[in-house]
Amino acid sequence: MFSNYSQLGLANNDLLLQKVYIIAIFLNAAITFWSVCMIYEKNGAKCWHQLIPFYGEYVLFKIFWKGKYFIAYLVSLVLFIVSCLLLYISSLNMDLYISEILSYKTETLFFVSILLILISFVSLFSINLLLSYNMCKSYGYDGLFTLGMKFLPVIFFFILGIKSLKGWTFYKMPIGRKLFTVLTTILLLVIGAVYYILLFEPDLI
Repeated sequence: MFSNYSQLGLANNDLLLQKVYIIAIFLNAAITFWSVCMIYEKNGAKCWHQLIPFYGEYVLFKIFWKGKYFIAYLVSLVLFIVSCLLLYISSLNMDLYISEILSYKTETLFFVSILLILISFVSLFSINLLLSYNMCKSYGYDGLFTLGMKFLPVIFFFILGIKSLKGWTFYKMPIGRKLFTVLTTILLLVIGAVYYILLFEPDLI
């Protein structure tokens, strides 16, 4: 009897954690989108740039670092993806066509892919860390703030978003892009609410 109550309690706790997790995901998405929009606008870019894959990252590199370093970021990303694919292929533990082309045995390909994954991951992390550092430096913050951006990005991006280059003031965006930002942020929250209702409260529909 007590075990049944315990299992019921654990089930309720798991459901509560799932609800909190879903809410946190969409709140994080909405706040981060709004914050990054303000960062873009404050530095002469348009807020919708971040919605374009890869181009949004390129804009950040161009603003806070140098555009050429985006190429290193892109090469590291491609290497990481290819290495993961090679690891998956080699883990099938069979002689595949691609391994014959590379003149490697499956075991060799497996260890090479792991090495490439580690190298590309360290490269990606280092480049992202340096980009974050340059971003923080342009706002007058130090290395500790950079670590905060890595571990609590939603909070620290929001701080950068609302802080102008000269002090704690909200940047006045052009009315058209401000409207776009507000509507997109609201849309993210609405999608999150609909997803939450469909997943946990279907009887409300």
